[in-house]
Amino acid sequence: HIDAILEAFFDNANSVFPIFDEALLRHQLARLIQHLRLDDPSAMQLDSLSPYEVPMLATLYVVTAFGLLDVVPRQQPEVKKYLDAAYSLYGHMIGVPYLASVQALLVLHLALRAMSKDGAAWQTLGSAIRVAYSIGLHRGPVSPPLHSPALESTKARVWWCCYVLDRVATLDSGRPTM
Repeated sequence: HIDAILEAFFDNANSVFPIFDEALLRHQLARLIQHLRLDDPSAMQLDSLSPYEVPMLATLYVVTAFGLLDVVPRQQPEVKKYLDAAYSLYGHMIGVPYLASVQALLVLHLALRAMSKDGAAWQTLGSAIRVAYSIGLHRGPVSPPLHSPALESTKARVWWCCYVLDRVATLDSGRPTM
C-alpha cells in the first residue's frame, strides 16, 4: 500500500519539485514504519518517537494525503485526516530545525495548496524558508565539503525548491516574496 502511495508522490509532486531523494525517502519511511510499528494499528508505538523523527512522520502523513488525492473518487475525509495529522506536528517541525524539517514543511505546503488552503500554505512556506535560512541552506557548500556529495546535492535542491515555491506563491497570490 505505501509503495503505491510513494509511487504516486514521486510521479507527481516530487517530479516537479524534487524535495526528496526517492531511494533515501523510501528507506527512511520504511525504517520509521518498522520502528514505530505503524503497519499494525494495535501495536503502534508513537511514544517512542524522537524529536528528530517528527518531520519524517509528518512527511509520511503528507505523502499519504498526496496518494489519496490521486484516488478516484477523491477521498476528501481521508485526505483531510492525514493533512490534519501532519499539520498537528507543525510546531515540532519548526522546533527541530534541520533538513528533514524543511522538506516536511515544503511538502506540507504543496499539499495545502492542492487542497486550496492558501493561507495555511503561505504560512507553512514561510516557516520552511525561515528554517532553511537558519540551517544555512542558502549558502553554497564549503570547500572542502563537510558532507557527502549526495547530501550537498539534496541541500541545494531543497534550497532551490524553497526559492521557486516562494516565487510561484508570490505570482499566484500577489503577496511579497519571503
